[in-house]
Amino acid sequence: MATIDQNVETETRSESLLASAGYFARRYPLGAAGAVIVTTFVLMAIFAPWITQFDPTQTNPRVSLAYPGGAHPLGADFMGRDMWSRIVYGARISLAVGVARPAWAACSV
Repeated sequence: MATIDQNVETETRSESLLASAGYFARRYPLGAAGAVIVTTFVLMAIFAPWITQFDPTQTNPRVSLAYPGGAHPLGADFMGRDMWSRIVYGARISLAVGVARPAWAACSV
């Protein structure tokens, strides 16, 4: 009859976070691309006051329908509001709703 030795030392592999991320990127390239996109949006939303130079609700009729470039990287809308600022601050609102919605749904059960 065979016996099983229960005291065998198992080899523990301590991988760094960078090595795990590299494995994930090689194994699931579309998932890695999605993670990069989501991380970019989250960082843009967090650092919105520092990466924009205009208030997203402030109007300026002198730059109404401005073309992209210069001070307005994505141009301005018909009321003269900077489109880059509006997109970045809109990401903040979208992420806040996305985070609050699951918490709200859990409370209403």
